[in-house]
Amino acid sequence: MERCTLCGGRLSGGVCTECGLDNRKNDKKYHLNIHNEKTVRFHRGDCDDNLNRGKAPRPKPAASGESRRDAQERLKAKKRAERRDAVGTVRKKASPLRIVFAAAVICILAVAAVNAVRGIVWHRAFGDLGAALPENIPGRNGAAFSDEDPVCPQAEDWDQDSEQYYETELSDGFYTVGYELPPGRYQFSCAQDYVWVEWKAEDGDGGGLELYSVEEQKSYQELWDEPCFYFERSEVITLDEGMELYVEGSGSVLLAGESQGAVRGHEPQNLPGPVAVGEALRVGEDLPAGVYDLVLNEVSEEVYASVYLDIQDEENYNQGYFGVTADRPVFWRIALKDGWTVTADRYGAEAEASLVPSY
Repeated sequence: MERCTLCGGRLSGGVCTECGLDNRKNDKKYHLNIHNEKTVRFHRGDCDDNLNRGKAPRPKPAASGESRRDAQERLKAKKRAERRDAVGTVRKKASPLRIVFAAAVICILAVAAVNAVRGIVWHRAFGDLGAALPENIPGRNGAAFSDEDPVCPQAEDWDQDSEQYYETELSDGFYTVGYELPPGRYQFSCAQDYVWVEWKAEDGDGGGLELYSVEEQKSYQELWDEPCFYFERSEVITLDEGMELYVEGSGSVLLAGESQGAVRGHEPQNLPGPVAVGEALRVGEDLPAGVYDLVLNEVSEEVYASVYLDIQDEENYNQGYFGVTADRPVFWRIALKDGWTVTADRYGAEAEASLVPSY
């Protein structure tokens, strides 16, 4: 019976049942799944010399009482190790833990790179957006989370006898600096309830803040049992020509400060008279595009009535939700564009409102 030329094991179809060597091939054509120009030899001498040698000795059990089967397994392991040494160092498979660790490192680096790029893009696109915001607005520059709690800004000592001094009360609506109020340096203050004030320049820069009256701050503290960081007064804010100001809330805001320019009137729009709101109105079909005031029809103080105007553009994106009530009956200067849809939500039996051209 023929034996394996490498380990002396039995052959089945020319292949060793012990070590797997194909004895049908000579050493010049035998390859181990590597480039064919290389020849890997696992024995010394030529094939003929090895074919004519005597049978390889059977593995002897170790002195410790090892069985013959275990001895055979030990011999096969030894032969496999010799084959690995002959081919070269075998590359170890990466452990699952190493793979997970490497993937985590790659993800962290990728997120860091994305955030860095976003920061650069944001800075280039918007610059110092919100730089005009007061430093003590909660959440800005970590004000509400710092060791020192923010405090209400001090009232500026304006020279009220000066020609530049300007003061006006603003209710809900839109205001354009240079038309409804002059450019200048101002402080906003709220004496009753709360208001939201937002300003935006033509290039998109701007800011916003929420003002609480002193009574509203006390109510907030009693309700939430925590300090209130919304104040009744803002820092001094510069409003430049062409900026748009937005005011909304349950109270009114007093604007006072030093004007640095004049106001001028709007060009007449030459729009038709008031248009009652209710069912959906299509701008450009049911009413012309333009700037309108939302005005609540006169109601008695004892009756609750409010009307809210829901405005959607051509792609059904919300462009505003503005309301009027008995104690705040006008919302000023709402710009409506062709293709937009205007729908009124009415609350109360006497709740009726109209869109009146602003100028």
